[in-house]
Amino acid sequence: MKKLVKNRRIVLIGMLVAISIAIGVGTPAYARATVRKPIPWACINKDLSGLDIDLWTNEKPNEAWQIETPSGQVILIAHFDIPEEYRPDRVIKITGFTTNTWEGPSTDDTMIVLTPGGRSMLTAIVHP
Repeated sequence: MKKLVKNRRIVLIGMLVAISIAIGVGTPAYARATVRKPIPWACINKDLSGLDIDLWTNEKPNEAWQIETPSGQVILIAHFDIPEEYRPDRVIKITGFTTNTWEGPSTDDTMIVLTPGGRSMLTAIVHP
């Protein structure tokens, strides 16, 4: 019985070491990503969203970020508050529109989500 418990401990320790190595190998790629936070502003145009108001991030700090990955991918993420009188009555998702990023070219790998709760998120990805 003692030998069985000892063998299980050895297997468990081996698994923990393997997991630690796997996590350690994957970490450097994330560590090299450059995050620009915040970018000066982002906007969702009322013609695109269907709301009767343009949404801007420059009202609040830290609402928009541009992330540049080691592979050359550029990701823009921005959060917006929707004033109560303009909130949609259901979740609206808009994809595939063309937008620019701060330091990258334009892209149509894009998505906006507008919620009845008053929050909206924009994501745009430029592939190398």
